[in-house]
Amino acid sequence: MRRQKQFSDMKVLLLEEDELLRGYHGLLLQRLGITCEPAESREETIRLLQDAHSGGQGYDMCLVGWDVRRGTDTVQALRSVEIGKEIPIVCLAKQGDAEEETVLAAGADALLFYPLHQDVLYRFLANFFKMDA
Repeated sequence: MRRQKQFSDMKVLLLEEDELLRGYHGLLLQRLGITCEPAESREETIRLLQDAHSGGQGYDMCLVGWDVRRGTDTVQALRSVEIGKEIPIVCLAKQGDAEEETVLAAGADALLFYPLHQDVLYRFLANFFKMDA
């Protein structure tokens, strides 16, 4: 019987260029018991994805801060690498900076708006990964 995934088993790659948001979203993940690997750029994120994959490890999800100017290009670049085709990508955006249709059309799996609260993130992740909430 396959054991249900728990938050403490999860590892999330967090791409957020804004240092304050990167710290805040990383803290929310850590408070849920999730291991968070922060990245400052698309290039660093791709490198971390490839390194983890070649090392026999991986991430359960990639959270991506949506940039109005480069969001589509960023998601498509992540999807263009082999491991990026498999990993769920969830974008984080300020209300009004992104529309769900645009984000999903870029190749992301979901969109969350911030300010993000821990209870909202908890419910989203529990639902996304089919956990008991």
